[in-house]
Amino acid sequence: VISSGCTNYPEITAAAFAKSVAIKSNASIVISGGSLKVESIICTGNSSMDISGGILKISSLIETKDFGCINSSGSGGTVEISGNCTFKAINPQRCEFFNIVTDSGSTFSIKNDIYVLGNWTNLGIFDAQGHTVFFTGNSSDSSVTAGSSHFSGFVVKNDISVNDSVVIDGAAVFYKGVKSLSSGNFVFNGSVDCKTDVTLGCGFSFGTGSSFSAPAGNLYLKGNSDFSGCGSFSHNDGTIYFHGFTPADV
Repeated sequence: VISSGCTNYPEITAAAFAKSVAIKSNASIVISGGSLKVESIICTGNSSMDISGGILKISSLIETKDFGCINSSGSGGTVEISGNCTFKAINPQRCEFFNIVTDSGSTFSIKNDIYVLGNWTNLGIFDAQGHTVFFTGNSSDSSVTAGSSHFSGFVVKNDISVNDSVVIDGAAVFYKGVKSLSSGNFVFNGSVDCKTDVTLGCGFSFGTGSSFSAPAGNLYLKGNSDFSGCGSFSHNDGTIYFHGFTPADV
C-alpha cells in the first residue's frame, strides 16, 4: 500500500516484484526503468502511476477509481500483459499507456475505452468487449500488431503503421494517416469515417453492412482498395487520389 503524506514516493529503476500494489489518494509511484512485476494495481482517489520507461508486467488487474490516473510520457514505457488481465477505469481519459504488449497465451480485456500513445502488440487474445482503442500519441513510429483478435472501435489520432491484418467490427475513425509494414491491411466490418485529409497506405476490404465516409478534402489511397463489400459510400464532395509506388487494385 502506497499512502499519501510521504516525503519520497517509490520510483522503480531496477527489477522489483509484488503481489499487488494499492496506491491511495494523493500518492504516486514512478516506473522510470527496470521492471515491476505484479498481479494487480489499483489507483484510488487522486493517485497516479507514472510510467516513463521500463516495464510494468501485470497478470490480473489494472484499475483506476475516482480520479486515479496512469500517465505515460512520450519517451515510452511498456505495459506487458502476462496472464488474464482486465483493465477498468472510472475516468479512462485519465489513463494513457505508451506501449502495450499482450504475451502469447495471455488475455487482455478492457471494461472501458483505452488510450495508447505508442505501440500495440497483441501476441495473445485481446477482448475489446465493445470498447474503443484510441491511438493518440504524436510519434510517427506507433505501430499496431493485432494478431488474431478483432477491435471493436478504432480511432486514429496520430500516424500509425499496421503490421498485419487489423479487423475492426465497430466504428473506425481516422484523423491521421496509416502506412503498412510487411503485409498490413484493414478489414472494416462497421462504419469508417475519415474526419480530415487522410492517407491510407495499406490495403483494405469491407464486410457486409459496412459503410465508408470520405473526407470533405482529400483521401490518398496507396494500397489495394476493395470497396466491393461496402454497403454505402459517402464522397462528401472530396477527392480521392490513387498514387501508390507500385500498381494497386481498386
